[in-house]
Amino acid sequence: MKRILRDERGMALAVAIFALVVVGALVAGAFFAGTQEQRVAENTKRVQQSFGIADAGLAEVVRTWNPVAINQRGTYPGDSIQVAQTRSPSGTGSYGGVVYKLNPNLYLLDVTGADSMSRANRIRGGGARQRLGMITRIRPLQININASLTTQGNVDLSGNAAVDGNDHLPPSWTDCDPLDTNRAGVRTTSTGTVTTSGNATVTGTPTVVNDPTLTSSAFTQYGDVDYNQLAARASITLSGGTYTTEPVITGGVCDKNRLTNWGDGINQ
Repeated sequence: MKRILRDERGMALAVAIFALVVVGALVAGAFFAGTQEQRVAENTKRVQQSFGIADAGLAEVVRTWNPVAINQRGTYPGDSIQVAQTRSPSGTGSYGGVVYKLNPNLYLLDVTGADSMSRANRIRGGGARQRLGMITRIRPLQININASLTTQGNVDLSGNAAVDGNDHLPPSWTDCDPLDTNRAGVRTTSTGTVTTSGNATVTGTPTVVNDPTLTSSAFTQYGDVDYNQLAARASITLSGGTYTTEPVITGGVCDKNRLTNWGDGINQ
């Protein structure tokens, strides 16, 4: 039979090009998958970092709580307290937000944290930010108040001294709670006596109550806080001596540089 020769010149080049295309696609796919994994990991890192900064910001707002700047502000929505942008101690980011006073004892802390790269707008799309909220409240000291004056001994009032167990609303105070139940004027032990002379007066419901259950713990234990724990929280300490405490008003506000200025409750 006659042999037929086929022209197969150039097949090696075509196969090589096809192989290069396949290998290139595989390499490109591997690089794409690796890049995606890297970006996901970086985003997760920044989200967690921003969450930690926001969480630390909430704790820092509570730790540095300023009663004058926060407690004496108006309630939401009429007022709010801004938390300035603050850099985290480790320098990994910053936080800021708002404190809302919901009522005299309840507060909402709204803090947003961002990592340093996101805050500097170096990340495409704005980077990672985390916004956290915390409901917190001021825990009132648990003092069992049953009278205007509580003592374990005898009471002798003279001059113009006055003891009043009735609840009153101070003049010009507009955000006080409703009047509470009237209390006794003086509460003392079962053997204690109360005497008055001059213009001294004792009023209340009743005027005097003799309580046989009254012990010294009533003066040193306040719920789960004792006197030593309470004294350790004092921010102003006066040495022993004789002092006269009175409001000192400068420019219409209390002069807080005077340690004997205990305020008048109206001019803060």
